[in-house]
Amino acid sequence: MRIHNRTNTVIAYHVTLDLIYPEMIEIEEGAWLTQNVSVLAHFRPTDMQASYIGGDRVRKVRIGRGAYLGNGAMIMPGVTIGECAVIGAGSVVTKDVPSFMLVAGNPARIIKRIEEIRPVELAGEGD
Repeated sequence: MRIHNRTNTVIAYHVTLDLIYPEMIEIEEGAWLTQNVSVLAHFRPTDMQASYIGGDRVRKVRIGRGAYLGNGAMIMPGVTIGECAVIGAGSVVTKDVPSFMLVAGNPARIIKRIEEIRPVELAGEGD
């Protein structure tokens, strides 16, 4: 797992990060992972024959600068969360989320584009 600028990144209680393939998870500076968020970098096929032949399917996950993942969100393997994107509580993200988008639901869908906001790590500068 790679975390950029840890002083500005929040990983709350009960966050689950894939422990089998941690090197496949990248969390950029200023990202917020709130309580009960899960980030998965692998999955196992449900078809028993495929499971024996191919084993785990491993995909890189990237959480962009200043992204906010609401309580209980689940990020599936292979997903990229864009800069300052907001993931609604309880959402299951199966596809990439562009920067400055609000997504929610199961599966997560784009709700709206959010105004360009300053990433969390820049808040308060110059005040």
